[in-house]
Amino acid sequence: MIIDTKKYIISVVIFLSILLIFLATTNYYIDPLSLFNKENKSSTSKTKLFYEKTINSKYGVYLDEKKFSFREVKKFFALNNQKKECAIIGSSVVDMINGSVTNNLGEDLSNLKDQCSSVLNLSVPQSVYEDYFAFTYLLLQNPNPPKKIIFNIDPHSFTKYNYLWDYFSNEYYAMYNLIFSDNNNQSYFFTEKNKLKRNLENILSFEYFLISIKQFFFKNEFLPEEAEYFNPSKGSDKIHVIFSDGSGVTERKLIEKKNFNVTEDFRIVNGKYFQEKTFQDFEKLILYLKKNFEVMLLLVPRHVNNFSTKHTETLNALNFIENKVYNLSKKNNITLLGSYNPNKLNCKNDEFINYLYAKYSCLKKIKEMN
Repeated sequence: MIIDTKKYIISVVIFLSILLIFLATTNYYIDPLSLFNKENKSSTSKTKLFYEKTINSKYGVYLDEKKFSFREVKKFFALNNQKKECAIIGSSVVDMINGSVTNNLGEDLSNLKDQCSSVLNLSVPQSVYEDYFAFTYLLLQNPNPPKKIIFNIDPHSFTKYNYLWDYFSNEYYAMYNLIFSDNNNQSYFFTEKNKLKRNLENILSFEYFLISIKQFFFKNEFLPEEAEYFNPSKGSDKIHVIFSDGSGVTERKLIEKKNFNVTEDFRIVNGKYFQEKTFQDFEKLILYLKKNFEVMLLLVPRHVNNFSTKHTETLNALNFIENKVYNLSKKNNITLLGSYNPNKLNCKNDEFINYLYAKYSCLKKIKEMN
C-alpha cells in the first residue's frame, strides 16, 4: 500500500490544529484561575465564598491550588484588609508567618511580634517580582490599608519563570504605570507584545487544560471545605489549610517526610535567577511606597544543607541576593528582617520542614539584621 505523503501531512496538520483549537477554547472559556477573564463570575463567586468562609472559620479552610487560585483568594484578602498593621507579600516560604495562630497546647505560634501587632499574609506559590507590584496596587485600593508592607525576597524573585502571576496582569500594569508614567520606560517586560505572548503560552498550556477539565466535570469539588481541629505545628491532616489572616500550613505528611536533600533549582541554575533591571524597578516601588508606608524586607532562613559546597550555584545565589538586599536596605534606610543563613538566627536542623521551608519555631527567631 502506497501512502500519499502529501495527504498524510495535511491530515496530521488538520488533526493537530483541531486539537490545539479545542485546547485553547477549553482553557479560555472555562478559565478556572481567571487568567483571561478577570471578571469570570463563576470563579469570582466561588472565591468570594471561600474568602468569607475562611475569615469566619475557627480552624481555617482547605485550599487546593488545583481547585482555587491562590492569587484570586489572596486578592480578596488584600482588598478587604481587616485593619491589620502589617501586610506581607511573598512566596510560600512565608506562608506560615502569622499574627494569631496557636497550637493544640495553647502555644503561641505567631511571629514578627516585635514588628507587627497583627499580620495580613498575602503569600502565594512561586511569587515573583510582578506579584510585588500587583499586591501593592490592591492594597492601595483598600480603604483600610496596613501601615507596614513587608516584602519577602527569594533568590528567584527578580526573574521570570511562570505564568501564575498573569492573573494579576491588570493590577501589575496599573501599579507599574503609577510609578513610571513620567519616565517613558521602555522595558521589554511591560510591552503589550510581551503580554500577548504570555497569553498565547497560557491558552495553549496543557497543564492549564487539565485543571480546566477537572473543574468542568467536578464542579462540586470546588466548594470550600472548613478544616477540622488539628495542630498547626504538626501540619494539616488533609491538604493545605489557609487561616483567617491569610497565613497557612501544609499537610502533615509533607512535614513528616523531612526531605533535606537540596536539589538545584531550575530558577537558579545557569545564572538565570537575577535581572538587574527588575531589581532597579523594585527599588523604585519601595521609594514610591515610603511616602505613605513603612517598608521592610524579609529573608527567610533556608536549611543549612543549602550552604553546602556541593550546591555551589544555590549557595552563590543565596549569598548574592542577600548581599544585594542588604545593600538596598542600607541605601534606602529600610529595615531588613532575617537571613537565608540559619546560623545567623540560630535555627537548628530540626526547625525546618524540608530544605526550603522553616517551621514556626525558626520563623519566630527572625529579627532585624541592620
